[in-house]
Amino acid sequence: MRNFFMASLMICAAVSQLGAPAHAATSGTGLGDFRLSHFSVLQTGARSYAGFFSWDPLIRMGSSFGLRPEVGVGGAKQISSDGKFDFILLPTASLLATVGLGQNFWLEAGPGCQFWINAGNNAVLTLTGGALVLFGNPVLGFIDGVSLDYSMAYLMNNRSHEIKAGISF
Repeated sequence: MRNFFMASLMICAAVSQLGAPAHAATSGTGLGDFRLSHFSVLQTGARSYAGFFSWDPLIRMGSSFGLRPEVGVGGAKQISSDGKFDFILLPTASLLATVGLGQNFWLEAGPGCQFWINAGNNAVLTLTGGALVLFGNPVLGFIDGVSLDYSMAYLMNNRSHEIKAGISF
């Protein structure tokens, strides 16, 4: 599984090297985009809230279509059989297709993969959909946009619903 994660990271890095069109740099998007999000993981009978940090450039391929590789890491907690809380590290890699609805509003969807470290070290397939709003000028001098994403993670015996609400910078 570790090899699959490293391959996903290399694919995302290779895609990002394709570069963004010249107009992307002037519109607040490009290869230097990062996102900091509130991360909620919801399962039947369990909930976890934590943070999520990702590198996720929007690579425009025309005025209303693009790709957004996302490489990030988040966290979740679980209650172990002895009643203690265990922290689960969730490295993630996704490749999302984006469709622009106007200059600053983008919808995105696509597949991904997570690795649930400290929870059986399971590789988990995900399907993500969401929205991204980009600002013309940064708010507070560094916030380029806001986002809301929903992912369904497919576990062997269960599904995990994940919600990320974040800021792009």
